[in-house]
Amino acid sequence: MSQFVFISLTFAAVVSCLMALRIYGDWITITTFGDSGESAPLYKLREALTCWIARHLFCAIAATILCVMIRLIPSLHAFPGADAILAGYGVLSLLFASLDHALAQQAQVALKQVDPSR
Repeated sequence: MSQFVFISLTFAAVVSCLMALRIYGDWITITTFGDSGESAPLYKLREALTCWIARHLFCAIAATILCVMIRLIPSLHAFPGADAILAGYGVLSLLFASLDHALAQQAQVALKQVDPSR
């Protein structure tokens, strides 16, 4: 395994662990504030989740574009396997966007239970 592949996989693993912790913390926040009946933190969390969804989608699109560029432009073949690593990162970003979208929907459901007028 080359050093580039090792560093890339380490980076992806660290980012995945941090995102999993953040997603779990957001889920706990939704259940806590949903049960206590507070709507302001749920609104803030829903807005933050929308920003995270946009970030993850942007990263997935950027990884896809870079992967296509590596395939089409021969001078970008400096690191063997870079296109596969970028494709994996793009899939991982789409997974995180999907999880954040599910959390945003859960926050919306909790908001409807807390404040039915909205």
